Amino acid sequence: MEFSLVGIVMALLALSPLLMPVYRRHKLRQRLSENPVVFLSVGPQGRQPGAGWSIVAVVGEGQENPDGVSRQRIIRKLRAGDAVELVHDLGNQYDPFAVAVITAYGQIGFIGRHDDARESILGYMHSGRRPLRARVLDIHGGTRDKPMRGVTIEVDIDTREFYGAD
Repeated sequence: MEFSLVGIVMALLALSPLLMPVYRRHKLRQRLSENPVVFLSVGPQGRQPGAGWSIVAVVGEGQENPDGVSRQRIIRKLRAGDAVELVHDLGNQYDPFAVAVITAYGQIGFIGRHDDARESILGYMHSGRRPLRARVLDIHGGTRDKPMRGVTIEVDIDTREFYGAD
């Protein structure tokens, strides 16, 4: 069986859309291992060592979702402890590393571009490990003085599992 250089190049070009996410994950993981984020442990007493809870402020809560639903309307339905899903919004035209925060009622915003935990969360999401667990920690605002509601979430990341420590 003979392989030509042109054939190999054509095969690699055909596979490049599949290989680029793997390369990006590798580079992200490499950057994270050089500069890991320290997580603040805020979970219940008795949590296993190595489990880290990162407290993250949601941004963009004042916007409307593409379907026209107000994120503020969705936030009014939330309670502390409600589960949220973190999704890498690959189609985001403003930020290729955007992480959407989604509840059972719809999207409530994003993890901020400058949030220290975002890069670690992205790295963990793409590491192939167990899914991230995240929940609403606090809903603030919604008063006469501050009518806009804001949300803080906490994200459970087992840093030992991600960084390969024993």
